[in-house]
Amino acid sequence: MGKQDKLLYRILTDRHNNGYNFDEMCSLLKSLGFSVIVRGSHHKFTHPHLKGILNLQPKKHEVKPYQVRQIRGALAALEATKETRK
Repeated sequence: MGKQDKLLYRILTDRHNNGYNFDEMCSLLKSLGFSVIVRGSHHKFTHPHLKGILNLQPKKHEVKPYQVRQIRGALAALEATKETRK
């Protein structure tokens, strides 16, 4: 299991929202097909199969807890859209 696979597994199974590295999270989202636009400290992620934007800003090189919850929800919605596209 690679580093990104471990991070994805941790996000989906762990209920803690603290301690996620910002750069690793950005890398994971890009690998999952998200596009990113960076303006200052704001990293706005979009995905062609999802509505809405994930707006991330680092806090001491970590993702803010509420943003981890938003990412978890977006990943669950992305998984649901995969099922409907089959």
